[in-house]
Amino acid sequence: MMDALTNYVEINRKLWNERTSVHVDSAFYDVDMFLKQLKLTPDKQFYEPCSNTDIIKRVLRNLISAYEHSGSTEKVAELNELLAIVENP
Repeated sequence: MMDALTNYVEINRKLWNERTSVHVDSAFYDVDMFLKQLKLTPDKQFYEPCSNTDIIKRVLRNLISAYEHSGSTEKVAELNELLAIVENP
């Protein structure tokens, strides 16, 4: 079983490396330009990778904001519960 998993990870890594090189220099991933457009001062934290948990928290906060604007109080309450669980495991 472990050999199959190791093989899968290696194949996935190889494919990822082949496909991502085209994006490295694209404007889409230009963090400096993105920060400039948002009028933010560059900070070390903006260039560091986020954890999966940080990404999930951000998605939940964005969903909460969207549902607040649409007036969906039940969804807001549900998402706040999920966010609390993620923030305090």
